[in-house]
Amino acid sequence: MSNKISKTTILTLLIFFIIAGILFMKFSSNHQREIRVAYPGSWFTLNPALQHTVYGDAIFANQFDTLVEINRNGVIIPNGAKSWDIQDNFRKFIFKIDTSKKFSNGEHLKATHYKQSWENGLKLTSKSHNSSSQDGLCKLVGFEEFSTKEEISGIQAPDDETLILNFKKPFRMALEYFAGSRFASCLERDGKLHGTGRYIIENIIDNKKVRMIPNPHHPEAKEFNNIVVEVMDSEVAIEKISKGDFDVLEFTKPEFVDSCNKNETLGCLFGQEETHNFVLVNGLKDRFFSNKNYRLALQSMVYDILKNDPARLEYMKGKDIDLQSYLPLQKGRLEETIVSDLISQGNKYIEEMVAKTKNNPLYLVTSHKMNLWVMDALAKRGVAFTKNSGLISFQELLTMIYKTSDMDLEVGNVSIVSGDPDGLYHVQGKYGAILAPMSFRQSIGDLLESGRDIVDGKLINEHYQKVSKEILKEVPYVHLGFAKDVVIYNKKAIQVVGAKERNEHKLHVYKAI
Repeated sequence: MSNKISKTTILTLLIFFIIAGILFMKFSSNHQREIRVAYPGSWFTLNPALQHTVYGDAIFANQFDTLVEINRNGVIIPNGAKSWDIQDNFRKFIFKIDTSKKFSNGEHLKATHYKQSWENGLKLTSKSHNSSSQDGLCKLVGFEEFSTKEEISGIQAPDDETLILNFKKPFRMALEYFAGSRFASCLERDGKLHGTGRYIIENIIDNKKVRMIPNPHHPEAKEFNNIVVEVMDSEVAIEKISKGDFDVLEFTKPEFVDSCNKNETLGCLFGQEETHNFVLVNGLKDRFFSNKNYRLALQSMVYDILKNDPARLEYMKGKDIDLQSYLPLQKGRLEETIVSDLISQGNKYIEEMVAKTKNNPLYLVTSHKMNLWVMDALAKRGVAFTKNSGLISFQELLTMIYKTSDMDLEVGNVSIVSGDPDGLYHVQGKYGAILAPMSFRQSIGDLLESGRDIVDGKLINEHYQKVSKEILKEVPYVHLGFAKDVVIYNKKAIQVVGAKERNEHKLHVYKAI
């Protein structure tokens, strides 16, 4: 199977990645200027092996090349690998590496660079709970021995152009996983990381601001000028774009679309990626929601709020309300009558749960003030919250999610790249890249683990419907709905052009006016 995946793996690819195509600015003349881009949150690391936020994934796409990429139509295309073959029923993948590519220090790319990048990445202290690359590497032969051997025998680089991956079991989603930036190749020399991408990332202010300069060894690099990316509150960024002080705001939320309608300077784009909005529930031992009945009660209450509370209309603006974890046309969806029946199981526990919070008030946190509507709506129904519940910083939030699990509830969102239902493994699988220990439920994890071995497309829907049911029974989170990330830009300074003007795989490309 050269340069493609089989029909069994080409499912309905509904969730595409905004891979920071905005950062690839193509100018209409030789005149160059600095492009200024705002992100609402930090990337927290400049090492792709530690990537655990969508902001980091977008940043790294500019410097580090993965084996393959996913284009704007959801098709797997070459990147660091020129071609590939899939053998032994999705157990063996053979990649031919593009050794003409050069790192920013001038060294040529080799197959062993991918092997070394992945194995070195596993040795680093993770920023999230799991090592970011475990969800893809855990299925390789020899993964279990890595802690003692510091090598994965299932990754082989017999020569400069050949990279072989041997999996213990079929892995239909391998190519989509290895399109993620945490599986990019990077070369460490003199304490610096080098990539084969178009840009070199320079850290200006730690985790808050970077500058990208052209990679002199990339054939397209000379077309682009410096790019500055800075962490900035969305409202502040929109004001700066209106004044011409900034050019683009990436990854903002639908509620800010109204700003575009009120200001002739601002242009607005809806990204193709779907963001999952949810209330994460801490089910760890000895915590309030270790009682499954209380989790079910919470789910029933939130469902009633989403259906009947007028407050949700304002705060869920631009979002599709949906209690199911899979998109409407994805595999694994359930009939709405089944969903309603499962959710109604919690009704009989609501009164007890609410009463219990009077002496055990819940600790709810979020990093986005618009998400506080959930706490307000539950409070109106009698649920008690601690005095310190409410807003915390994004950094504090990630520390709680991945390390301390201090809160009872967290209202937020995650971005999942894949349209295949296995994409949920990122947040619920044992080795999930963004798994929160507080939301892990063993029964869901077991189903997701076995689902990864399925290669017969006819079996996928039925299996992941079991996952959907188990989520509604175990309540690792209460799913609120889906939203598309929004891009806001200065349309008097930036012009949107088609992706074909650069490479087919990029979603958004801009020209300076």
